[in-house]
Amino acid sequence: MRDFLRRWALPASLIVNLLLLGIIVGGMVSSHKGPPDKDGRRIGFSPLEQAVPEAARAKIAPLLKQERPAIREDFRALREARAEVREALQRTPYDAAAAAA
Repeated sequence: MRDFLRRWALPASLIVNLLLLGIIVGGMVSSHKGPPDKDGRRIGFSPLEQAVPEAARAKIAPLLKQERPAIREDFRALREARAEVREALQRTPYDAAAAAA
């Protein structure tokens, strides 16, 4: 039994790791689909674009381009708020008032 584990553990581990790597890389590549605009960038924000039907994306592309700075600022503020909540939840000793704020 021990010889069997030694013989197959490394190849099995390599296969699982390569599978996970493929999933991660595939997800990264597929999230960057779409035609770039004239600056070489995508028209907007992937989560927002994917929430809209394909036929409507062309109609909202100019709006996304126009509102890009405001949307980026909102996403930055959201990331900061999430970081503050995470820090408050992980603080020792736990402060319920800080976490609620």
